Amino acid sequence: MSTTSTLKAVYQQWCDAVAAARGNSNSVLALYAPDAIIAATFNKTLLKDLEQKQRYFKVFTSLTNLKVATKAYYEHVFDDFATTIGIYSFVYEKEDKIEEVDVRFSFSYAKKDGTWLIINHHSSALPTVSLAEQA
Repeated sequence: MSTTSTLKAVYQQWCDAVAAARGNSNSVLALYAPDAIIAATFNKTLLKDLEQKQRYFKVFTSLTNLKVATKAYYEHVFDDFATTIGIYSFVYEKEDKIEEVDVRFSFSYAKKDGTWLIINHHSSALPTVSLAEQA
């Protein structure tokens, strides 16, 4: 398997783990290096320690019927370091309605003992206004 398809598979593992976790953060956090830092979509502060990450993913993955739908995906691979960037949507149910939040993301990965682990992750809701469109 090429590095590109391996990295895409790691990203897809994250999407699948988020959708399947249902409040159990272990499968999601297994994809992160222990010292990874997360700028999460629905959190005001950086998540740096394990307890913060567990608490966040427990609540986040408890959203009813949560799914991740990828809309754009790009990657750059450099030996034992790689980045991915793109747009995904979090789709879930809230009060009998389907909610969809479009989010821009970036992941940084390091290859440790032959395994790609997430070392940094940024995820933020897309702005409702684009300055470039107003120019």
